[in-house]
Amino acid sequence: MQPLVEAGVDVFHCSTRRIWEPEFVEEDPDLTLAGWTKKVTGKPAIAVGSIGINKAYRSEHENDTRDLVVSINENIQITEKKIENGEFDYVAIGRSLLADPDWPKKLQENRLEDATMYTKELEETLR
Repeated sequence: MQPLVEAGVDVFHCSTRRIWEPEFVEEDPDLTLAGWTKKVTGKPAIAVGSIGINKAYRSEHENDTRDLVVSINENIQITEKKIENGEFDYVAIGRSLLADPDWPKKLQENRLEDATMYTKELEETLR
């Protein structure tokens, strides 16, 4: 990554399937790709991946033995904690924003119950 920093990259956008999952579990059981990127480069990092998805997931990392299941509330709490701890600097929202363009505003206003949540079926409307 250092050649990218030397070439002038100011910020890294780290897209993963699930924002809360650690990337190199053997090295650090909690640090995400965005966290590693920031740690290695010293540059700000943007994390993205399943923010606000209203479904529980399990870790797909074969070496991660934790039972990592998160609900939408846990998803948001984990994301907030990682920002507060400085693991990454910003988040990007994809599918939740496609499902409901007002999703960030509803989150800010503590009205997620009014939000249209992303579902796989919504992808059919994009075809």
